[in-house]
Amino acid sequence: MGKAMRKVRSDDASQLKRVIALYALPHPDKKGLEPPLGSEESHSRMGFNHPELARLLCPVKCLASFLEDPAEMQKKLQDGCMTATAANWPAFLYYGDIPGEDFDPVHFDKGFLRGFILICVLKHIFIAPSSALSKGELKSTRPGNGKLHGMREVTTEHIAYAAVHARYSLTSREKWKQHDGVFDYADFYYRVLNFLTSTADKKWQESLYSYLNK
Repeated sequence: MGKAMRKVRSDDASQLKRVIALYALPHPDKKGLEPPLGSEESHSRMGFNHPELARLLCPVKCLASFLEDPAEMQKKLQDGCMTATAANWPAFLYYGDIPGEDFDPVHFDKGFLRGFILICVLKHIFIAPSSALSKGELKSTRPGNGKLHGMREVTTEHIAYAAVHARYSLTSREKWKQHDGVFDYADFYYRVLNFLTSTADKKWQESLYSYLNK
């Protein structure tokens, strides 16, 4: 079972790497990444080495500074002067055409886990890659990946799994590893999981699941 699960994770990771340049945009039919990334591009140009992907990976609490001085903040991420660990939610997890732009540290859960990249990755993995950019619901109406595995709706585990793969796909890493510098994917997975299961705001929780399963 462990070997099978590792293969599934590896397959998901490699497939997403090839298409994440499309998922990293709110309206890929209108505007591409600058500078552009093709499906066969070297991964070394991704992650903190790409200005738009660096913004998505930037800890959301630092995003305002990134938007004020993108070049300086990108350099800090590249040099490790600003650390992006699993304890700091990346901006791409948030709602908005510029994910995290409206981040409020007092109400930090506003828009959290509603980012368009996360939704694209959920659709890619659990329905089918062809559905990722559609505006349809996350519950599949045909026997896609989710239905083949008995998936009826998006669950806590699905969200955490997709968040991990979304983050990895945006980075410059060539191969899947648990650690990306100071970032620990296992820690990230369980932090998302624990946040969703332990939040005292049940109304927020219900609203999120309703949003993702609509």
